[in-house]
Amino acid sequence: MKTYSLSHRSVAQFKAIFTYREDGLLVSAVYPSDAPADILMGFIRCSKYKEQELLQMNDQQGLKVQIQNADLSFDNFWQLYAYKVGAKKKSEELWKKLSEDDRADAIKGIRKYDNYLRRTGIAKVYPERYIKYRRWEDEY
Repeated sequence: MKTYSLSHRSVAQFKAIFTYREDGLLVSAVYPSDAPADILMGFIRCSKYKEQELLQMNDQQGLKVQIQNADLSFDNFWQLYAYKVGAKKKSEELWKKLSEDDRADAIKGIRKYDNYLRRTGIAKVYPERYIKYRRWEDEY
């Protein structure tokens, strides 16, 4: 997945965040709640575009599209996983062996995994096992 920030040249402090799947379809959009109505409506109109269409809009109508680099660090994973038990050092070693795409998928999978655990009442696995057994790839 790729994430982009979208801003308008005249009011650069307001940014919308768009996340696209590999096939170019929008999967999430986050809008600034404090943006003026006309800027907010402009961002909402942009949400109908596929990834390539959004990229073509860069520098048109005062829009600026920038790719966002995801934080794929182990510290970010450890913070988001929010179950700080087990061997942190071993978890970090396993994390370093993952490709960048796998790290991104592992981080994205945390929320889906947590939702599954809430629905079923199953206990959360240690972070080391989440990484080692690639739990983000399970179907929930």
